[in-house]
Amino acid sequence: VSIGPNLVPNASFEEVEGACPRGWRWDARNTDSTMRVVTEEARPGRTAVEIRNGTPFGAHVYGWFGTLEPIAVRPGVAYTLSAYVRCVDETIAWFGGGPGWTLRVLLPNTHGRWELVSRAFTTAEDQTEFPLMVVSESPTAGFALAGLCLREGARPWGLCVQLYTL
Repeated sequence: VSIGPNLVPNASFEEVEGACPRGWRWDARNTDSTMRVVTEEARPGRTAVEIRNGTPFGAHVYGWFGTLEPIAVRPGVAYTLSAYVRCVDETIAWFGGGPGWTLRVLLPNTHGRWELVSRAFTTAEDQTEFPLMVVSESPTAGFALAGLCLREGARPWGLCVQLYTL
């Protein structure tokens, strides 16, 4: 099986500038949400991003964490997007993006345990970039993401992240 590179910049969040991972940006927008880099119990590496939010759900009300630049992708090609997720409650939060932010991988309540979450998708015939982001739309005591991975191919989710560390 041919495995391409992980296209996510600083996917492990281990390179930090100020309070934010290099190549990423945090915007609380119109919420009281917070983002912080954490180093305790992260996987698959040593670092994760944790987001908390106390603002009630509402139209166009969310905290946003995303790459500074869209990721280059090839038109009409299958990709797999995955991440390790740890969530302590029911919340409306997702990672993904793409044109119009239509690809949304919802974060499940993992009861404080790390779980691998993924989604395979195919880019549009005219699509050459993928804006990648994490969005928090409702109150949460906290969720964390680590090891974000975007690779060519509609692979089983375990294969994508398992090979992330090679």
